[in-house]
Amino acid sequence: MSIPSVMFEAIKAFEPTSENEVQAIEAAITAGEKYSREVGGSSRTSSDGSFDPQKLRGAAVEVWALYVGVMCSKLLPKEIRDTLPPLYFQEHERDPVVYAKFFAPNGGWTWFATEFDGLNTFFGLVIGQETELGYFLLSELEEYNDLMGLGVERDLFFSPCRLSLARAELEALGGHYGKEVYVIKTAFDP
Repeated sequence: MSIPSVMFEAIKAFEPTSENEVQAIEAAITAGEKYSREVGGSSRTSSDGSFDPQKLRGAAVEVWALYVGVMCSKLLPKEIRDTLPPLYFQEHERDPVVYAKFFAPNGGWTWFATEFDGLNTFFGLVIGQETELGYFLLSELEEYNDLMGLGVERDLFFSPCRLSLARAELEALGGHYGKEVYVIKTAFDP
């Protein structure tokens, strides 16, 4: 557990609307203070153990912004978000389950999500200049635009499967790993 995760738990009780923002942030600050008192958290800055309210407020505002972002995400709708297990849930799996696939149509990048922290951070297989397991951010996927103005998309036809199967299907469809451009042939290609 961490202060941001405790704040996130408090904020989840609120709908992500502007009317709830102040109340949600105050709930997050209260949860952060309580957690800090219980574990002696990093938001204590003075020798008397008093809390730095600016630091807690800043963290709560940031968590609120991430929460609103994920709840309103077009790339990660509720039905997909609810299926993704939390970070580290599959860390001991030899062949973890992939729950979502994202890709840059012209950019040669693909992301297979196996876990999600509920706010912004995924873990999974990233295929781009290199192929590796690692962390990637929802906010970065949503901000990305290539030179033609195309952004990252979620594969609407992807079904959860084991990572080994996702890799095998990608290779069978003509996908490439490493420094080559990733190209998938679709039903619309001649």
